[in-house]
Amino acid sequence: MKMRTFYPTLLLILLVSITGCQKKVIYITPQITGQVIDKQTNRPIEGVKTVIGGPALDYTNEQGRFSVPPITSEYIFNKPNHRLTMAKGGASFTIYKSGYEIKSYANGGLSFIPNKPYTEKIYVNMGKVYLNPVPVGKEGEYETYYLTLDFCKPDESQREVDCIPVPEGKTYAEVSPNRSVQ
Repeated sequence: MKMRTFYPTLLLILLVSITGCQKKVIYITPQITGQVIDKQTNRPIEGVKTVIGGPALDYTNEQGRFSVPPITSEYIFNKPNHRLTMAKGGASFTIYKSGYEIKSYANGGLSFIPNKPYTEKIYVNMGKVYLNPVPVGKEGEYETYYLTLDFCKPDESQREVDCIPVPEGKTYAEVSPNRSVQ
């Protein structure tokens, strides 16, 4: 009689331990994509460093396009410490290349960026980011730090105003500044 309950109990414990040991992922920052353009020549800039904090980075290709992966945190049993997770997520998103102005954006200030970790990947399309050429070695004097970056209004051009394009299929009224698109 004891053997009849032993094997089912062992099987149940094994199943619970296996399913409980699967890795879970929290997306601390979004995946950020876009294109970097020289504001004077209107041409793509290759080799621009795009980075969130330090671990997540990418360099622009020949077309000036980049895709910075999200910063993630994996866990098995206990969720990561919220304070430490938010410290990682609080890193700025920076766009930099020698000979050009530096642009940095506060994480949490970009439209779509969550203020807390999520279990689903979030995407931010920066559209076109225009950089002005500056004297080499003087880039730090031309750094712009944005606390917020809103969606472009219908009459705004990314060449003239720093903003994020409204996602396809949505209107400005639907997304209004710093509101997530549902």
